[in-house]
Amino acid sequence: SNCLKSVAKIKIDQFAEEAKTMNIDDLLDVSEYKRYTFIASLICKLQRDAREALGTMLCRLVAISHRQAISMLDKKLENSKEDVCDTAGLLLYITKAAKIKENYCRFAQKVHSKIRSQGGYDNIIDKCSNVLISNSREHRMFLSQRLQKKRSLLFKLLKALKLNSPTQDSD
Repeated sequence: SNCLKSVAKIKIDQFAEEAKTMNIDDLLDVSEYKRYTFIASLICKLQRDAREALGTMLCRLVAISHRQAISMLDKKLENSKEDVCDTAGLLLYITKAAKIKENYCRFAQKVHSKIRSQGGYDNIIDKCSNVLISNSREHRMFLSQRLQKKRSLLFKLLKALKLNSPTQDSD
């Protein structure tokens, strides 16, 4: 590709297309310069096509991961409905108990007992966290989980693509 950098892309594509139609005898019939030009053009075009295919694959993998993350969020939202009801019920119970003018020790005992009966503090914290996460409509929190499974493939694709900075700077 270095030897063809001064040749227009369209010309390289034309030479590559012509080279595709040739067999070994056809190649041997043309001058050595033409032969190498055809072969180099074909290699250059095939490498460019391969890079484009790899780029497309990378984009598709990321798009699939986004769709899967959105699906995960939707499932969480669907599953959080029961948690919302449980949490609202607990809040209602606590609010009603607090409204009754009792001593605070008795109130604290009732709240503690109710939380224990609903699975304990960690369970209630998990339910509340799930409700807040699910209702945030932010699927990107699940995206890293989806991309993590494809991490080595993504790095292989990025390495194969040899991405460069869009600027001319070497830094």
